[in-house]
Amino acid sequence: MILMPNSLQDFFTNWVSSFNKDEVKQICIDGKTLRGSKRKGDRTIHVINAYSTA
Repeated sequence: MILMPNSLQDFFTNWVSSFNKDEVKQICIDGKTLRGSKRKGDRTIHVINAYSTA
């Protein structure tokens, strides 16, 4: 699935606002580029993980 940057931002903002602010102090974000996903003429595949430590 390909997400446009604005769609990702809207999703992330809604996800974060759904948390109880007293319980969540930190959200960790990790991004990776999949090895071997870049081929001539293709786009590279990226994976983003976001999670709460609470």
